[in-house]
Amino acid sequence: MNKMSPNRKRFWVASWVVLSLVCIVALGGLYKFYRAAVQIYDPAPKENTRAANEAPLDASSQSYLHYLQGKADTRPQTASIEETQKPANKRVEQKSLFPNLLPARLQELPNKQSKKVETFLLLGVDSRRKGDRARADTIMLVTVPELGGDVHMLSIPRDTHVQVEGHGYTKINHAMSYGGVPLLKRTVQNFLGVPVDHTVLVDFDGFRKVVDQIGGLELKAEKAMDYDDPSDGTSIHLQAGQKLATGKLALDYARFRHDVEADTGRMRRQQQVIRAMIQQGGKPDNWGRMFKLAEIAGEHVKTDVPPREWVRLVMSYAYNKPEQIQTLKIEGVNRISDSDHLWYFFVTDQERRRLRSVLEQLRRGNA
Repeated sequence: MNKMSPNRKRFWVASWVVLSLVCIVALGGLYKFYRAAVQIYDPAPKENTRAANEAPLDASSQSYLHYLQGKADTRPQTASIEETQKPANKRVEQKSLFPNLLPARLQELPNKQSKKVETFLLLGVDSRRKGDRARADTIMLVTVPELGGDVHMLSIPRDTHVQVEGHGYTKINHAMSYGGVPLLKRTVQNFLGVPVDHTVLVDFDGFRKVVDQIGGLELKAEKAMDYDDPSDGTSIHLQAGQKLATGKLALDYARFRHDVEADTGRMRRQQQVIRAMIQQGGKPDNWGRMFKLAEIAGEHVKTDVPPREWVRLVMSYAYNKPEQIQTLKIEGVNRISDSDHLWYFFVTDQERRRLRSVLEQLRRGNA
């Protein structure tokens, strides 16, 4: 029987030691990710849907149900945009395309159609505002395939004119200050007519720390941006062509909206920043910083995604490229309302139907 030479034996021992260390480091990394996922997990509160389940569907809900099941070619009639311009402080008792509180069995139907793609409501909030004063500064609906692939983002202007349950017609970001994430989630569902599977809440401090941790962004400011608001400490001063080398500069660039483009320009810049973050985070120098990024997420992110599911998503999308982030655009008009003289972003019923159709196709994996 041939005996292994001393040199070969040392080689195999060294190989097993290195392999064991790699396994230990990998398991330790997964454990850190899992700990962060546990820390950010904030399960959604259970809503009382008993009455909704027992109550008969109204005509509008029945029509929408038949549409989803493919049994009807017609869609519910909706109020015109002029009719929806009601004062924000008055509750409006009129039927809309997507009822404000759909029965539970109606809400769950799209989930039963497909499990291939999930929708995430991504919210960015100002860390300086606490409790009831908090409002969503960034609102995005993101479709995410379970097994990886292209991600589609739809930015919703925070000034979008919508009906908020119990508060009439007002700006969509007010829903969070009225009823927190649950009310904002229902408002988005009612506005677009598609279910939201999960919510992810990120505060500004966490965003700044992440950008600083990955070494800033290669993105440059497209023009000079200057805005100060002493009431909340906002101070934005960027020069045209200035590199977004810090978290503060990147956040200022993503938040600025005081120009002729208003929220439209800000949504476009937010999507630029997200792509730049993915590109920068994917560089080899940042691979070793993933554990630190997980710790930052644990302190500044809240989501109703269960820990194991969150870790699986991170692993599935760890190597996604910026070009795999697709954007959807919502068409509308920025103007002052004739009813309450406030600035809104108005979206027509026809545009809402178009977006609903696109999002339903994405949820079925038919992108």
